[in-house]
Amino acid sequence: MAVQRPKTPVPCRPISLTDVAAKAGVSKMSVSRVVNQDPRVSPATLAKVNAAIKTLGFVPKSSVKDGRRRLSRSCQGMHHGRIATLIPEVNLLAIQTPLTGRLLIGIDRVMGANNLQLVVTRLPEPRILPSFLTSRQVDGAIIHFDQSEWIIDAMASVGIPAVYLFGVNLGAGSDNVNTNDAALGRLAAKHLILRGSRRLYLFDHRPNHESFKTCDQAFKIAAIAAGIPCQTVTLAEVPPSSWPTHILGHLPDLNHAGLATLATGHLNRVLSEIAHARSTPAWTIPVVTCSHDFSPATILPHPVTNLDIQAELLGQSAVEALIRRLGNRSLPGQRIIIPPLAVEIDGKGHVNAPGI
Repeated sequence: MAVQRPKTPVPCRPISLTDVAAKAGVSKMSVSRVVNQDPRVSPATLAKVNAAIKTLGFVPKSSVKDGRRRLSRSCQGMHHGRIATLIPEVNLLAIQTPLTGRLLIGIDRVMGANNLQLVVTRLPEPRILPSFLTSRQVDGAIIHFDQSEWIIDAMASVGIPAVYLFGVNLGAGSDNVNTNDAALGRLAAKHLILRGSRRLYLFDHRPNHESFKTCDQAFKIAAIAAGIPCQTVTLAEVPPSSWPTHILGHLPDLNHAGLATLATGHLNRVLSEIAHARSTPAWTIPVVTCSHDFSPATILPHPVTNLDIQAELLGQSAVEALIRRLGNRSLPGQRIIIPPLAVEIDGKGHVNAPGI
């Protein structure tokens, strides 16, 4: 009795973009755009292509091969082509803040140009951080520093390079990208003095924050050097609902006064509204804000100057510093300082950023 040999299975041809296009009834280019997340794809086409992908079991080809991405030549020392951006706040809403959004715009500029992947998430607890980074196969991390020293030790234990945003006094071996806080304070005082102010007030809702302390000190030094009296009004223990009353209590006479704030958009608006209410049609109290969010001032009926921290440039510089570190881990740490940019709001919603 003859024994029949089992037939050798004919290898199946991989599903291609052409197959998906035929199934969905669209062009191959449309399928390619869906796979590459092109925003120009219409909702109807997106639904058709995704349904065809699911039916056919299509797995898009990516730039990943043998666990590695095809990276630009500038990305030496990378294995996965993936960088994590860690946000310190435990509240997920923090990721929706203007500061985080602007940082990510700058980060994405460099990531996209170098064909890198980005992982954005909250900063995990200390015991979770090492396994979190290892499981996600990231080459490095950009950390929005929140003055927690454990982060530096945890990153060292993982052996993954990191660049810290806004960190101060991180040691000689750490890469840090920060705002020029001294310039913020100095320029705020200078701007108010040039506008004719003869008494300066600086409003601060986080007096113990290192960046705010540096800015406050520079503000006072500039005022004293010009022979102008100045005062810092602390709002740390005052609930936001009571800010207007508290601020007015420190401003018995606003004649020839100049107001500056190191704070959120909410305080910027409160301060600007007070200045507008106390002014006359022929005279406006000079107001300078030092913030990443000047949008509240755009709806006010009088001019406001914001010294912007250039958050996009901060994010961009952080990625560039991390790529440099990954290319040569023995390099000494660097501290990159980003200067502020003057943004003039004219009281009619128009914004102009001519620079300092």
